[in-house]
Amino acid sequence: MIRLDTNTAIVRLNALMDRIDEFRDYGTAEHMDFYSWRKNVLELIKRQAGCDSKAYQEFSSIDFSRAHEEYTVRMNLGVKFRNAIDKAESLLTDVREAWERMRQEEIRDVKREANNIAAPKIFISHAATEDHDIANALRQWIIKEYGLQKEDVFVSSSPDSIGSDDFWLSEIGKALRSCSALVLLLTKDSILKRWVLFEVGAAFGSGKLLPPLLCKGATIDDIPDKDPLLALQAKLAEDKAELGAFIEKLDKKLEFDEEHDLAVVDSLYRCFSDCPTIDGSPSEFSHVVDEI
Repeated sequence: MIRLDTNTAIVRLNALMDRIDEFRDYGTAEHMDFYSWRKNVLELIKRQAGCDSKAYQEFSSIDFSRAHEEYTVRMNLGVKFRNAIDKAESLLTDVREAWERMRQEEIRDVKREANNIAAPKIFISHAATEDHDIANALRQWIIKEYGLQKEDVFVSSSPDSIGSDDFWLSEIGKALRSCSALVLLLTKDSILKRWVLFEVGAAFGSGKLLPPLLCKGATIDDIPDKDPLLALQAKLAEDKAELGAFIEKLDKKLEFDEEHDLAVVDSLYRCFSDCPTIDGSPSEFSHVVDEI
């Protein structure tokens, strides 16, 4: 017998429990539906918990005595029957509460699984077409140094972050909401991209924004006067000391407790200075984003 999902089992148990007062008022087990009801209760508990479960054994042992014709005996058995019904109601209430706890735990498990599998931990904001190479180089570095999976690092220009059948605006919004941190790659191409500024605003408002990284020859002087980006304490990717400070911020966002040595800073420095060729071209909608 296949086990029901917990929510369906609770609905069926509630329907069975709704009849308890009807049987209690009748006063005997002679109600024509009673033994069918008792059988259905046992079958439901058996299906969900098994014959060896405490609930099944306890419900099976409840003595729902039949009434006899003689009046005084029938009255005494009526009291006994009502006591048995009270015991059954108490037991089924406990069963329902246990199943409710199980349902809540199942809901939490689904949410945890969704967070672990589907939710990226890092969002890399960049100019989708011009800076696809450097964004993917940084992605590979983060995956290697922090032991993450490809799906943990969202790069909108990469086809494995946004598929051709996905609605890209929805996917970007979902990634911005679920990520732990946003890394902004500031280049001469991305500084004036309105879409990049949109992503930065979303991350800033939710407290997820890391200090931007100035790379591919960009410096603080490339940011226009009075631009809000000036207030974000951008770090130079060509400066190892500033990269070290950036890594410390990233560690905190990811709750990474291991101490990084200088070799890690050197490897990130090489990531930006060498920018190795990455397999794969920008996703189909990159040019659309860059025109916004």
